[in-house]
Amino acid sequence: MIAAAGSHSKWNLLSDAECKRGTEDIYHVICGEIGEKAFQELSISQKQETDWMVWAGCCTHKELNTVKGGNAAMIKWWEDNCIEGPIKLMNRDAATAVAGGVEPAKPTEGGAVKTTSLAGSVFRHKDDKKGEQDSLRCFFESTMGFSLNFPDTSNTRYQSHCEAAAELLVHLEFYKDYLGIIKDRKESHTLNHMEQNVLAALQDIPTLTELCVLALFSQCVSHPYMRIVRGPASNEINVLDMGPVHRKVELFLEKIMDDPMILLTSGASHKTASLDGKLWDCPEVLYTIWHLAPILPYLKELTATFFRRGLETWRRFTAEYAPGGVIDTASAALRAIAWMPTTNDVNEGSLGS
Repeated sequence: MIAAAGSHSKWNLLSDAECKRGTEDIYHVICGEIGEKAFQELSISQKQETDWMVWAGCCTHKELNTVKGGNAAMIKWWEDNCIEGPIKLMNRDAATAVAGGVEPAKPTEGGAVKTTSLAGSVFRHKDDKKGEQDSLRCFFESTMGFSLNFPDTSNTRYQSHCEAAAELLVHLEFYKDYLGIIKDRKESHTLNHMEQNVLAALQDIPTLTELCVLALFSQCVSHPYMRIVRGPASNEINVLDMGPVHRKVELFLEKIMDDPMILLTSGASHKTASLDGKLWDCPEVLYTIWHLAPILPYLKELTATFFRRGLETWRRFTAEYAPGGVIDTASAALRAIAWMPTTNDVNEGSLGS
Protein backbone atom coordinates (compact mmCIF):
# COMPACT_ATOMS: atom_id res chain seq x y z
CA MET A 1 0.00 0.00 0.00
CA ILE A 2 2.88 2.32 0.83
CA ALA A 3 4.54 1.49 -2.49
CA ALA A 4 1.29 2.24 -4.30
CA ALA A 5 1.09 5.60 -2.51
CA GLY A 6 4.67 6.46 -3.54
CA SER A 7 6.38 6.49 -0.16
CA HIS A 8 5.75 6.16 3.58
CA SER A 9 5.50 9.91 3.97
CA LYS A 10 2.99 10.17 1.15
CA TRP A 11 0.93 7.36 2.70
CA ASN A 12 0.84 9.31 5.98
CA LEU A 13 -0.55 12.32 4.11
CA LEU A 14 -3.57 10.39 2.81
CA SER A 15 -6.98 10.96 4.38
CA ASP A 16 -8.67 8.25 6.41
CA ALA A 17 -11.05 7.57 3.51
CA GLU A 18 -8.14 7.22 1.06
CA CYS A 19 -6.29 4.91 3.44
CA LYS A 20 -9.40 2.78 3.85
CA ARG A 21 -9.88 2.56 0.10
CA GLY A 22 -6.23 1.65 -0.42
CA THR A 23 -6.45 -1.04 2.27
CA GLU A 24 -9.56 -2.55 0.66
CA ASP A 25 -7.96 -2.55 -2.78
CA ILE A 26 -4.83 -4.37 -1.67
CA TYR A 27 -6.94 -6.78 0.40
CA HIS A 28 -8.83 -7.87 -2.74
CA VAL A 29 -5.57 -8.26 -4.65
CA ILE A 30 -4.16 -10.52 -1.92
CA CYS A 31 -7.40 -12.54 -1.75
CA GLY A 32 -7.26 -13.03 -5.52
CA GLU A 33 -3.67 -14.28 -5.37
CA ILE A 34 -4.41 -16.68 -2.51
CA GLY A 35 -7.61 -17.84 -4.19
CA GLU A 36 -5.92 -18.52 -7.51
CA LYS A 37 -3.20 -20.54 -5.78
CA ALA A 38 -5.80 -22.56 -3.86
CA PHE A 39 -7.83 -23.09 -7.06
CA GLN A 40 -4.82 -24.49 -8.92
CA GLU A 41 -4.33 -27.05 -6.16
CA LEU A 42 -7.87 -28.45 -6.64
CA SER A 43 -8.65 -31.61 -8.56
CA ILE A 44 -10.20 -31.33 -12.03
CA SER A 45 -13.68 -32.18 -10.69
CA GLN A 46 -13.33 -29.66 -7.86
CA LYS A 47 -12.27 -26.98 -10.34
CA GLN A 48 -15.32 -27.79 -12.48
CA GLU A 49 -17.67 -27.47 -9.51
CA THR A 50 -16.05 -24.23 -8.37
CA ASP A 51 -15.98 -22.63 -11.82
CA TRP A 52 -19.45 -23.70 -12.95
CA MET A 53 -22.05 -20.96 -13.29
CA VAL A 54 -25.51 -21.41 -14.77
CA TRP A 55 -28.68 -19.41 -15.32
CA ALA A 56 -32.26 -20.56 -15.91
CA GLY A 57 -35.34 -18.40 -16.42
CA CYS A 58 -38.58 -18.66 -14.45
CA CYS A 59 -40.87 -21.33 -15.92
CA THR A 60 -44.01 -19.27 -15.32
CA HIS A 61 -42.57 -16.43 -17.38
CA LYS A 62 -41.81 -18.84 -20.21
CA GLU A 63 -45.48 -19.77 -20.45
CA LEU A 64 -46.56 -16.14 -20.12
CA ASN A 65 -44.30 -14.98 -22.95
CA THR A 66 -45.38 -17.86 -25.15
CA VAL A 67 -49.00 -16.71 -24.83
CA LYS A 68 -47.98 -13.12 -25.56
CA GLY A 69 -46.10 -14.20 -28.66
CA GLY A 70 -48.97 -16.33 -29.93
CA ASN A 71 -51.49 -13.59 -29.29
CA ALA A 72 -49.42 -11.00 -31.16
CA ALA A 73 -49.29 -13.27 -34.21
CA MET A 74 -53.01 -13.94 -33.98
CA ILE A 75 -53.79 -10.21 -33.97
CA LYS A 76 -51.57 -9.67 -37.00
CA TRP A 77 -53.09 -12.61 -38.93
CA TRP A 78 -56.27 -10.73 -39.81
CA GLU A 79 -54.42 -7.86 -41.46
CA ASP A 80 -51.92 -10.13 -43.20
CA ASN A 81 -54.76 -12.06 -44.80
CA CYS A 82 -56.90 -9.01 -45.62
CA ILE A 83 -59.75 -10.34 -43.48
CA GLU A 84 -61.85 -8.14 -41.24
CA GLY A 85 -60.83 -8.92 -37.70
CA PRO A 86 -62.39 -8.30 -34.29
CA ILE A 87 -64.42 -5.15 -33.81
CA LYS A 88 -62.54 -2.20 -32.37
CA LEU A 89 -63.39 -1.60 -28.73
CA MET A 90 -62.94 2.15 -28.58
CA ASN A 91 -62.94 4.08 -25.34
CA ARG A 92 -65.36 6.95 -24.93
CA ASP A 93 -62.99 9.62 -26.23
CA ALA A 94 -62.05 7.61 -29.31
CA ALA A 95 -65.68 6.83 -30.06
CA THR A 96 -66.56 10.52 -29.79
CA ALA A 97 -63.68 11.43 -32.11
CA VAL A 98 -64.72 8.87 -34.73
CA ALA A 99 -68.35 10.00 -34.52
CA GLY A 100 -67.12 13.51 -35.31
CA GLY A 101 -65.07 12.32 -38.27
CA VAL A 102 -61.74 12.69 -36.47
CA GLU A 103 -59.02 10.04 -36.28
CA PRO A 104 -58.46 8.89 -32.65
CA ALA A 105 -55.23 10.06 -31.03
CA LYS A 106 -54.19 6.44 -30.30
CA PRO A 107 -54.78 3.25 -32.30
CA THR A 108 -57.90 1.44 -31.16
CA GLU A 109 -57.57 -2.16 -30.06
CA GLY A 110 -59.97 -5.06 -30.25
CA GLY A 111 -59.77 -8.82 -29.91
CA ALA A 112 -59.69 -11.42 -27.17
CA VAL A 113 -57.23 -9.87 -24.71
CA LYS A 114 -58.86 -6.45 -24.95
CA THR A 115 -62.21 -8.13 -24.30
CA THR A 116 -60.98 -10.08 -21.29
CA SER A 117 -59.39 -6.89 -19.91
CA LEU A 118 -62.65 -4.97 -20.19
CA ALA A 119 -64.66 -7.90 -18.85
CA GLY A 120 -62.33 -8.05 -15.87
CA SER A 121 -62.94 -4.37 -15.17
CA VAL A 122 -66.70 -4.92 -15.31
CA PHE A 123 -67.04 -8.30 -13.59
CA ARG A 124 -64.09 -8.16 -11.16
CA HIS A 125 -62.75 -4.67 -10.72
CA LYS A 126 -59.44 -4.21 -8.93
CA ASP A 127 -61.21 -1.67 -6.68
CA ASP A 128 -63.69 -3.70 -4.64
CA LYS A 129 -65.91 -0.62 -4.35
CA LYS A 130 -66.40 -0.65 -8.10
CA GLY A 131 -67.44 -3.34 -10.56
CA GLU A 132 -70.04 -6.09 -10.51
CA GLN A 133 -68.11 -8.77 -8.64
CA ASP A 134 -70.41 -9.05 -5.62
CA SER A 135 -73.66 -8.89 -7.56
CA LEU A 136 -72.31 -11.24 -10.21
CA ARG A 137 -71.26 -13.79 -7.60
CA CYS A 138 -74.73 -13.80 -6.04
CA PHE A 139 -76.51 -13.99 -9.40
CA PHE A 140 -74.24 -16.78 -10.57
CA GLU A 141 -74.94 -18.78 -7.43
CA SER A 142 -78.70 -18.28 -7.72
CA THR A 143 -78.62 -19.23 -11.41
CA MET A 144 -76.00 -21.98 -11.56
CA GLY A 145 -76.14 -23.27 -8.01
CA PHE A 146 -72.55 -22.46 -7.13
CA SER A 147 -70.45 -19.35 -6.57
CA LEU A 148 -67.79 -18.12 -9.00
CA ASN A 149 -65.27 -15.29 -9.15
CA PHE A 150 -64.40 -13.92 -12.57
CA PRO A 151 -60.66 -14.31 -13.37
CA ASP A 152 -58.65 -11.37 -12.07
CA THR A 153 -57.54 -9.63 -15.26
CA SER A 154 -57.69 -6.22 -13.58
CA ASN A 155 -54.52 -7.08 -11.68
CA THR A 156 -51.35 -8.74 -12.97
CA ARG A 157 -52.14 -12.43 -12.83
CA TYR A 158 -50.50 -15.16 -14.85
CA GLN A 159 -52.95 -17.02 -17.11
CA SER A 160 -55.80 -14.69 -16.14
CA HIS A 161 -56.62 -13.70 -19.73
CA CYS A 162 -56.68 -17.30 -20.94
CA GLU A 163 -58.82 -18.23 -17.95
CA ALA A 164 -61.14 -15.29 -18.60
CA ALA A 165 -61.46 -16.36 -22.24
CA ALA A 166 -62.49 -19.85 -21.14
CA GLU A 167 -64.95 -18.48 -18.60
CA LEU A 168 -66.61 -16.12 -21.10
CA LEU A 169 -67.00 -18.94 -23.62
CA VAL A 170 -68.37 -21.59 -21.26
CA HIS A 171 -70.91 -19.17 -19.78
CA LEU A 172 -71.34 -16.98 -22.85
CA GLU A 173 -75.13 -16.69 -22.68
CA PHE A 174 -75.00 -16.08 -18.94
CA TYR A 175 -72.71 -13.05 -19.33
CA LYS A 176 -74.76 -11.62 -22.18
CA ASP A 177 -77.91 -12.03 -20.09
CA TYR A 178 -76.22 -10.50 -17.07
CA LEU A 179 -75.26 -7.41 -19.05
CA GLY A 180 -78.96 -7.12 -19.91
CA ILE A 181 -79.76 -7.24 -16.19
CA ILE A 182 -77.23 -4.50 -15.53
CA LYS A 183 -78.98 -2.36 -18.13
CA ASP A 184 -82.49 -3.06 -16.80
CA ARG A 185 -81.69 -2.18 -13.21
CA LYS A 186 -80.29 1.23 -14.15
CA GLU A 187 -82.58 4.22 -14.08
CA SER A 188 -81.34 5.19 -17.56
CA HIS A 189 -81.81 1.62 -18.86
CA THR A 190 -78.51 1.89 -20.75
CA LEU A 191 -75.12 0.26 -20.41
CA ASN A 192 -72.11 2.44 -19.87
CA HIS A 193 -69.48 2.60 -22.61
CA MET A 194 -67.30 -0.21 -21.23
CA GLU A 195 -70.27 -2.52 -20.71
CA GLN A 196 -71.44 -1.84 -24.26
CA ASN A 197 -67.99 -2.81 -25.53
CA VAL A 198 -68.02 -6.10 -23.63
CA LEU A 199 -71.49 -7.00 -24.96
CA ALA A 200 -70.49 -6.11 -28.53
CA ALA A 201 -67.34 -8.23 -28.27
CA LEU A 202 -69.29 -11.24 -26.99
CA GLN A 203 -71.47 -11.04 -30.10
CA ASP A 204 -68.55 -10.67 -32.52
CA ILE A 205 -67.45 -13.80 -34.40
CA PRO A 206 -63.75 -12.82 -34.89
CA THR A 207 -63.47 -11.92 -31.19
CA LEU A 208 -65.06 -15.21 -30.16
CA THR A 209 -62.59 -17.00 -32.43
CA GLU A 210 -59.62 -15.41 -30.66
CA LEU A 211 -61.17 -16.23 -27.27
CA CYS A 212 -61.39 -19.86 -28.36
CA VAL A 213 -57.70 -19.98 -29.29
CA LEU A 214 -56.63 -18.55 -25.91
CA ALA A 215 -58.87 -21.02 -24.09
CA LEU A 216 -57.56 -23.95 -26.13
CA PHE A 217 -53.95 -23.10 -25.30
CA SER A 218 -54.83 -22.80 -21.63
CA GLN A 219 -56.44 -26.23 -21.50
CA CYS A 220 -53.96 -28.24 -23.55
CA VAL A 221 -50.65 -26.51 -22.61
CA SER A 222 -50.86 -24.02 -19.74
CA HIS A 223 -52.65 -26.14 -17.15
CA PRO A 224 -50.62 -29.32 -17.76
CA TYR A 225 -47.38 -27.33 -17.65
CA MET A 226 -48.40 -25.47 -14.49
CA ARG A 227 -49.29 -28.75 -12.80
CA ILE A 228 -45.59 -29.51 -13.05
CA VAL A 229 -43.93 -26.18 -12.28
CA ARG A 230 -46.41 -24.99 -9.64
CA GLY A 231 -47.97 -28.25 -8.48
CA PRO A 232 -47.67 -29.88 -5.03
CA ALA A 233 -44.36 -31.53 -5.93
CA SER A 234 -42.81 -28.45 -7.58
CA ASN A 235 -40.77 -27.60 -4.48
CA GLU A 236 -38.77 -30.76 -5.09
CA ILE A 237 -38.03 -30.03 -8.76
CA ASN A 238 -34.75 -28.46 -9.80
CA VAL A 239 -35.37 -26.05 -12.68
CA LEU A 240 -32.11 -27.28 -14.22
CA ASP A 241 -33.75 -30.70 -14.67
CA MET A 242 -36.64 -29.24 -16.69
CA GLY A 243 -34.97 -29.74 -20.09
CA PRO A 244 -36.95 -32.90 -21.02
CA VAL A 245 -40.23 -31.25 -19.99
CA HIS A 246 -39.49 -28.17 -22.08
CA ARG A 247 -38.59 -30.34 -25.04
CA LYS A 248 -41.94 -32.11 -24.62
CA VAL A 249 -43.75 -28.76 -24.70
CA GLU A 250 -41.87 -27.82 -27.85
CA LEU A 251 -42.85 -31.05 -29.60
CA PHE A 252 -46.49 -30.64 -28.57
CA LEU A 253 -46.66 -27.06 -29.85
CA GLU A 254 -45.15 -28.25 -33.11
CA LYS A 255 -47.70 -31.06 -33.37
CA ILE A 256 -50.70 -28.73 -32.94
CA MET A 257 -49.17 -26.15 -35.28
CA ASP A 258 -48.96 -28.79 -38.01
CA ASP A 259 -52.44 -30.19 -37.40
CA PRO A 260 -54.83 -28.02 -35.33
CA MET A 261 -57.62 -30.54 -35.91
CA ILE A 262 -56.01 -32.68 -33.22
CA LEU A 263 -57.64 -30.16 -30.89
CA LEU A 264 -60.55 -28.95 -32.97
CA THR A 265 -62.14 -32.23 -34.02
CA SER A 266 -65.26 -32.78 -31.96
CA GLY A 267 -64.66 -35.52 -29.44
CA ALA A 268 -60.86 -35.23 -29.57
CA SER A 269 -59.20 -37.17 -26.77
CA HIS A 270 -57.19 -35.55 -24.02
CA LYS A 271 -54.75 -38.44 -24.41
CA THR A 272 -53.52 -36.92 -27.68
CA ALA A 273 -54.76 -33.33 -27.38
CA SER A 274 -53.23 -32.44 -24.02
CA LEU A 275 -49.57 -31.91 -23.17
CA ASP A 276 -49.54 -34.50 -20.39
CA GLY A 277 -52.24 -36.78 -21.79
CA LYS A 278 -54.40 -36.17 -18.73
CA LEU A 279 -57.98 -34.91 -18.63
CA TRP A 280 -58.35 -31.21 -19.34
CA ASP A 281 -58.69 -28.89 -16.37
CA CYS A 282 -62.14 -27.86 -17.63
CA PRO A 283 -63.52 -30.21 -20.33
CA GLU A 284 -66.51 -27.88 -20.76
CA VAL A 285 -64.16 -25.44 -22.52
CA LEU A 286 -63.44 -28.00 -25.25
CA TYR A 287 -67.12 -28.96 -25.54
CA THR A 288 -68.07 -25.30 -25.94
CA ILE A 289 -65.42 -24.64 -28.58
CA TRP A 290 -66.44 -27.73 -30.57
CA HIS A 291 -70.02 -26.48 -30.43
CA LEU A 292 -69.04 -23.00 -31.65
CA ALA A 293 -66.56 -24.19 -34.30
CA PRO A 294 -69.08 -24.36 -37.20
CA ILE A 295 -69.72 -20.60 -36.96
CA LEU A 296 -66.02 -19.70 -36.59
CA PRO A 297 -64.62 -19.97 -40.15
CA TYR A 298 -61.01 -19.09 -39.28
CA LEU A 299 -60.58 -21.02 -36.05
CA LYS A 300 -58.23 -23.58 -37.58
CA GLU A 301 -56.01 -20.94 -39.20
CA LEU A 302 -55.79 -18.81 -36.06
CA THR A 303 -55.01 -21.84 -33.91
CA ALA A 304 -52.15 -22.82 -36.22
CA THR A 305 -50.87 -19.23 -36.24
CA PHE A 306 -51.00 -18.93 -32.46
CA PHE A 307 -49.15 -22.21 -31.90
CA ARG A 308 -46.58 -21.42 -34.61
CA ARG A 309 -45.57 -18.12 -33.02
CA GLY A 310 -45.95 -19.66 -29.59
CA LEU A 311 -43.43 -22.32 -30.62
CA GLU A 312 -40.98 -19.67 -31.83
CA THR A 313 -41.36 -17.75 -28.59
CA TRP A 314 -41.05 -20.88 -26.48
CA ARG A 315 -37.79 -21.80 -28.17
CA ARG A 316 -36.43 -18.32 -27.56
CA PHE A 317 -37.31 -18.36 -23.87
CA THR A 318 -35.96 -21.88 -23.28
CA ALA A 319 -32.69 -21.33 -25.14
CA GLU A 320 -30.69 -22.04 -21.97
CA TYR A 321 -31.74 -25.71 -22.32
CA ALA A 322 -30.45 -26.04 -25.90
CA PRO A 323 -28.65 -29.30 -26.77
CA GLY A 324 -24.95 -28.96 -26.11
CA GLY A 325 -25.48 -25.95 -23.85
CA VAL A 326 -24.34 -25.40 -20.26
CA ILE A 327 -27.38 -27.06 -18.68
CA ASP A 328 -27.65 -29.88 -21.19
CA THR A 329 -24.03 -30.94 -20.79
CA ALA A 330 -23.88 -30.57 -17.00
CA SER A 331 -23.76 -33.69 -14.89
CA ALA A 332 -26.57 -34.49 -12.45
CA ALA A 333 -24.17 -33.69 -9.62
CA LEU A 334 -23.42 -30.22 -10.99
CA ARG A 335 -27.11 -29.47 -11.52
CA ALA A 336 -27.81 -30.53 -7.96
CA ILE A 337 -25.15 -28.15 -6.63
CA ALA A 338 -26.85 -25.23 -8.41
CA TRP A 339 -30.41 -26.24 -7.42
CA MET A 340 -33.00 -23.56 -8.20
CA PRO A 341 -36.83 -23.54 -7.97
CA THR A 342 -38.94 -23.79 -11.11
CA THR A 343 -40.39 -20.30 -10.65
CA ASN A 344 -39.08 -17.11 -9.08
CA ASP A 345 -42.07 -16.62 -6.79
CA VAL A 346 -39.69 -16.57 -3.82
CA ASN A 347 -37.99 -13.49 -5.22
CA GLU A 348 -41.13 -11.75 -6.42
CA GLY A 349 -43.55 -12.62 -3.62
CA SER A 350 -47.14 -13.06 -4.70
CA LEU A 351 -47.72 -13.57 -8.41
CA GLY A 352 -50.21 -10.75 -8.22
CA SER A 353 -47.83 -8.20 -6.75
